[in-house]
Amino acid sequence: MELFIEDLPELLQLPIELIVDAYSPKKVVEFATNDYWTRDPQGIQAMIFYIYIYGTLYVQKGYNPNALKEILGTLFPLNWRQEYYKKWKKTEITDILPRYDAAGTWKQ
Repeated sequence: MELFIEDLPELLQLPIELIVDAYSPKKVVEFATNDYWTRDPQGIQAMIFYIYIYGTLYVQKGYNPNALKEILGTLFPLNWRQEYYKKWKKTEITDILPRYDAAGTWKQ
C-alpha cells in the first residue's frame, strides 16, 4: 500500500492512510478537514481537496467505481460536469486508474 500511496497527490495521502489504518469515517473526515483548513486552499485547489476527502470516504464505504465516478462528478460546477460527460461518457474509472502488479510495480 505504501507504494501506491507515495504516487498519489499529497492531499490524498492522509485520508488513504487513515482508511488503511481502519479509522472510522467520522475520524477520517475530522483529520482530513483539519488538514484541509491548515493548508488554506483557495479556488480550484479547495474543490479538488474536497473531492479527495469525499472520494476516499466513498471508497472506504465500498462504492462501486462507476457509481463513485458519478457521485464525485456532481461536485463539479455544472459547466465542467457537462464538458466532462461529453469527453468521458464511455470511460470507466478503472480504465484511467494506474495499474499495479502483485509486487506493487506500476504497469502501463
